[in-house]
Amino acid sequence: MAELWADHFAEAAQCPNEVPEVPEVPEVPVIFRVGRDGEVFALFPTLPNDRHGFYCVTYEQIGQHSGADYFGCIYASRPATGAESEPLIQELERIGYRLHIVQCVPRSMHQSRRDQAGARYAEAAQ
Repeated sequence: MAELWADHFAEAAQCPNEVPEVPEVPEVPVIFRVGRDGEVFALFPTLPNDRHGFYCVTYEQIGQHSGADYFGCIYASRPATGAESEPLIQELERIGYRLHIVQCVPRSMHQSRRDQAGARYAEAAQ
C-alpha cells in the first residue's frame, strides 16, 4: 500500500502546480434605487438587455436579472441610501460583480450600452 501512495505522490510531483489565471472582472457602473413598492434594485446603465441597447440590465433580490428602461426607472423611483442598498451590494458581489457605484450617468454610458448591443447583434449575425 505504501508503494501505491509513493507512486501517486511521485506522479503528482511531476505535474506542474500551475493554476490557470482567472481573468479579472471589470468594474461595472451601477445605480441603486428604491421602487414604489419599497424594493431596492440595481440599474446597470452600460449593460444592454436587448439587441438595440434601449434597455439596460437590472437586478433585484426578488426576480433577479431583467431589463428595464433606464429613464423610466429613474422617474419612478428614488435613490437608495447606503443602508438600503447594502444587502443588494453584498449579493451582487457574491455572484461576481465588481461594482462602481455612481449617482448619475453621463450620456457616454448610454452610448456604450447601445454600442455593445449593436456589436453583439452584428457578431451573432455573422
